[in-house]
Amino acid sequence: MSKSVAILTRAYNRLEYTIRTINSVKENTKHSNYKHIIVDNGSTDGTREWLAWIQKLQSPWFENVVPFLNPENSGDWGGMVVGAKKLAKKFDYIVQLDNDISVSPGWLSALIETLEATNVDSVMLKRSGVKNSIKTSNKRQIKISENRSISVVDVPFVVACYITKSSFFFKVCDKIIRCRDFGKLLKKRCSKITNINCYHIDGWEPKKKTYIQHKKYPKSKMTWEKFS
Repeated sequence: MSKSVAILTRAYNRLEYTIRTINSVKENTKHSNYKHIIVDNGSTDGTREWLAWIQKLQSPWFENVVPFLNPENSGDWGGMVVGAKKLAKKFDYIVQLDNDISVSPGWLSALIETLEATNVDSVMLKRSGVKNSIKTSNKRQIKISENRSISVVDVPFVVACYITKSSFFFKVCDKIIRCRDFGKLLKKRCSKITNINCYHIDGWEPKKKTYIQHKKYPKSKMTWEKFS
């Protein structure tokens, strides 16, 4: 059986971003043994209601999505830890995926394969659409199979979209205050895949709602529709 993966996405408002991230994971993930845990940090824009709605909907499109309604805003790293401790302890790998990231085809398989083929503690995807890039070094090819290799570089820390073994995550998670500090506690170097991208939605992009709640239905019969 393939290794199990818990993908953790923290959300605080910006429902349109969260939906885009959920859709990109569903559309571009071939590795089937995963759950996409959405940790809501007390959103007030309809995110919590939308997550409750997709649970009731039971659509195959959302079959891997697991909402966790955090009673308070624990912040980026706090939400990550709370969600992982509640729902991800039995998984082999943990992925941090920010809710302003869209992934590319084959992204998760590449992360798993690269982590398993190296001695690093964490592997991240190359981000496009960012203003500042992370300093890199030691570019090399990682051989995955006889006919396939992945290009990687070393990075001083990992952000936005990365994978690590759950055993390592839970060993260090209580020592960390901020997401970015995770990289500082890596005992072995972290790597970045350079030939598979994820797209980072710039924080200054106008926030266009992609879903709205129907006003004509009472909350007990809440439905949602696309908004263009």
